[in-house]
Amino acid sequence: MNGLNRRTVIIHGIGLSGEDIAAMLSYGSGLVWCPASNLYLFGKTAPVEKMIGKIPIALGSDSTLTGSISLFDEMRVARKVKQLAARCVVDLVTSEPGKMLCLNKGEIRRGASADFLMFQSDNSDPFEASLCLSAKEVRYLWKNAELIYGDIEFANLTTGRRSFTRIVTEGREKFLTGNFPHLVEMIKRSAPGLDLPQILPK
Repeated sequence: MNGLNRRTVIIHGIGLSGEDIAAMLSYGSGLVWCPASNLYLFGKTAPVEKMIGKIPIALGSDSTLTGSISLFDEMRVARKVKQLAARCVVDLVTSEPGKMLCLNKGEIRRGASADFLMFQSDNSDPFEASLCLSAKEVRYLWKNAELIYGDIEFANLTTGRRSFTRIVTEGREKFLTGNFPHLVEMIKRSAPGLDLPQILPK
C-alpha cells in the first residue's frame, strides 16, 4: 500500500516478522525500540538482533510509567535483553537516531550540533563506562552549544546566558538550567511518591 519509505519510523515493532523486516530494509525505514516498556507491558520486544546493522534503530525510553526512569537505565536494559556490544548501544542513542531522523546530531564533527556530555570514569573503555552512568557521574551536558546541566563548579559558564537551579542528585550538588522548580511541582502533583532531586536555595 506504499506505506513505507525512507522517512517511515516504526515505533516499538514488537510484532515485526521476517517479511516486515525485509520490507523495512528495502524501503530504508527505521525503528524506535523501547525494550523496557515492551517487556513490562507485553513480555516481549522487537527482534532487533535481526535488524541491527541493516535497519536504522534508535533506542527510546517510552513513558516512564512503563519504561525506564532514564535513558541510561534503558541502555542497560537494551544490552542485557539482546546481549549487545557497548559500542552498539551507544550508537543507538547517538549516531543511529541522528541519521534516521535526519538530524545534524549524534557525532562529533565540524558543523554538527554541539550536543555532548562529559563524564568521569576509571574504566578505560568509554563505551563500557557509558553503560554504568547515572545523573551523578555526568560532569556536564551541552545542548546546541548551551550548557544545561552539570557539576556546580561549571555553573559560572552559564552566567549571563540562562538562569539555573542548584540541586542535589544522588548526593552530589549540580546545576540545571530552566524552570526546574515548576517542573518538580508538576511532577509531585501526578507522582507524589517519586524520589526527586533536592532543590537548594540560590
